[in-house]
Amino acid sequence: MSDKRNAAILADCRHNWRRVKLRIRSSFIAGVAVCAVLTWILPAGEYDRRDDPATGRNVVVAGDVSPRRPAPVGPFAAAVAVPRGFVAAADVIGVVLLSAPPGSSSIASGRSAV
Repeated sequence: MSDKRNAAILADCRHNWRRVKLRIRSSFIAGVAVCAVLTWILPAGEYDRRDDPATGRNVVVAGDVSPRRPAPVGPFAAAVAVPRGFVAAADVIGVVLLSAPPGSSSIASGRSAV
């Protein structure tokens, strides 16, 4: 009886995990789409900067925005932006994944967290 119950619980967890993965994927795609649409709505601009002698850093000048030529993002550019970002950050992603101790990450160890 215990084995059947454990199998039922495991099957339910796997089913729920698929729904969670679908929600995460859908939320991510919706977020990218919203950001692409906002490039058509929000005005393009850039804050002016100056060197702060007290800290030696380049800081933003409050309330001083220079308008820039708009560069709205189309559907194809939005879809391609995420893979390009992964390629651009591949060295950082590799260092993070390889620097984790063995068994600490479910991706590195091949085990599922659920």
